[in-house]
Amino acid sequence: YHKKRNLIKAFIQSNTYTAKPLRSEFRSDALQVLDEWQQGSGIQGDYEAAREALNAMESLQLCGGIYYVDSRPVAYVLGEELAGGTTFVIHFEKAVPGYKGLYQFINQSFAAILPEVYEYINREQDLGEPGLRQAKLSYLPAGFVEKFKLVVPVTP
Repeated sequence: YHKKRNLIKAFIQSNTYTAKPLRSEFRSDALQVLDEWQQGSGIQGDYEAAREALNAMESLQLCGGIYYVDSRPVAYVLGEELAGGTTFVIHFEKAVPGYKGLYQFINQSFAAILPEVYEYINREQDLGEPGLRQAKLSYLPAGFVEKFKLVVPVTP
């Protein structure tokens, strides 16, 4: 993890940042991050699902964190507890472009504040995007959850 530590260190040394729990009062900031992420990436990706999750985070019992650089919202993480309280699933992790080491920083920062009762952090699927898959594999995952698709035949 030497490269990741260097990126985190570079981010910390280059930026004045704050982190806050992602509550409804910061929803508009998280939506701003999401919009900037989408504009900067030029792909639709999971944009609609991420927007829906932010708008319904209380009813879905999702929690997370939001990160600011010089009072500007630059990233957020949103997820939930699963597997009987042994796993925290990160559904969405979004950041605006232009901050070297920001993704590595929020990944480490958010993981550091999670309670120790969690045995695993599930980073979810890579949506078939090679760069995202490579980034997730670089954290040397403990394993993968096999996914299945169930198709129920329609009887005439």
